[in-house]
Amino acid sequence: MKILALILAVMSWTVTSNKTVAGEGDLPSGVVANYVNTYNKGQVRAKDTATFCLHHMESITVESITVYVKSNKTSGAGVFTVEADGQTLSTKSGTLAEWTGAYDNTDYHAVSLFSGSETGYADWTIKLVGTINSLHIDRYVISYTASPAYTVTLMSGAQQLQTLTETEGGAGIQLPVLQDRENWHFTAWTEQPFYTIHTMPDSWITPGDYHPSGDCTLWAVYVYEAEQQAAYVSDLQTGTYLYLDTYNNSAITGVPYNGRMSYTLANPYDSNQAYDMVFNPTLDSVTIQHVPTGTYIGYEGKQLAAKQSVWCVYHEQDRTVFYMQYQGKTYVLWPMNYENGDMFAGLRQAGSLTGTTTALMTFIEQEEEPAYTCYPETGRDIESVTTVPQELILPIGNYELRIVNGKKTIRL
Repeated sequence: MKILALILAVMSWTVTSNKTVAGEGDLPSGVVANYVNTYNKGQVRAKDTATFCLHHMESITVESITVYVKSNKTSGAGVFTVEADGQTLSTKSGTLAEWTGAYDNTDYHAVSLFSGSETGYADWTIKLVGTINSLHIDRYVISYTASPAYTVTLMSGAQQLQTLTETEGGAGIQLPVLQDRENWHFTAWTEQPFYTIHTMPDSWITPGDYHPSGDCTLWAVYVYEAEQQAAYVSDLQTGTYLYLDTYNNSAITGVPYNGRMSYTLANPYDSNQAYDMVFNPTLDSVTIQHVPTGTYIGYEGKQLAAKQSVWCVYHEQDRTVFYMQYQGKTYVLWPMNYENGDMFAGLRQAGSLTGTTTALMTFIEQEEEPAYTCYPETGRDIESVTTVPQELILPIGNYELRIVNGKKTIRL
């Protein structure tokens, strides 16, 4: 039995400029801080605003928030607001004299903004709006309870593959991509195992970064593929393709939104990853159109846009990259970018295009409904009545063997 030791920790964020803070103490893994002051460093005059944000906080429990402030010699007032995922948890308005007993333009004083026990919120915001000149912020101090390090057990069918444990609470783990099994293509992980179903399960977890909320078991999800196999395209011609990075098997999916697109594990049967690509006769330019929606994939400045644009094409052997020129620089359409803690498909500045890992993959249109399972060793004959594995139907000739919670019945 695992004993969950919950330890109170403290992190401190000191204001270093009107756009930066420096963290020290027990800084949680993955937490990102942002700070913006409309005036100068920590000073907030009347109508000025200082906003401090903490992101990726969902794995910890916030117990208290304290800010250290001073004032002018005889004045200084404002309104503090603490929000979590947009929900207001507390407000404090008044003067420093009302909060601490006196004005003080020399020493910083601790002012409590929040006391309680709140968990599960990803984004915390602490805002000060000045009402009377001036308040001066030195630092923010947050006491919290760190989550324990959780363990995830990975299963492929009835076989236990491995266990993965976080290095510390909230650090998360990396879910692997498994090899295919015969005609079954690995595609995701799930919290609820099932035999053959024909719609995507409710629990669908893509490989990569995963933050468990407790000790758990995950099962590999496989989708049945006929003998036809997708392949990287070596001879360019107009057609329907996936656009992916062969290095990590990530493909663009969907349409542009706010200058970016989404990415996912490449699946040649997924129509949301399918794009009609029309090449010019010399094969050095292309237009791209999302198959399910008819939306064009284009660009506006250095951002992706839902508009018809002409992309330049660089092709070598079975590698293909789409790119454009903007203000004398080259930007490529890249399936998986990382920026400020976010991962997305979008434009990335590039130098040389040789040696690219991007490619086109043939899209395979489904001739029959897809079949998903956590137990590829049983084949496609066993079907779940629901996604709950306790209720199964097994065809046997002209009969059906029905198993419900372990009870067997046979029907003609």
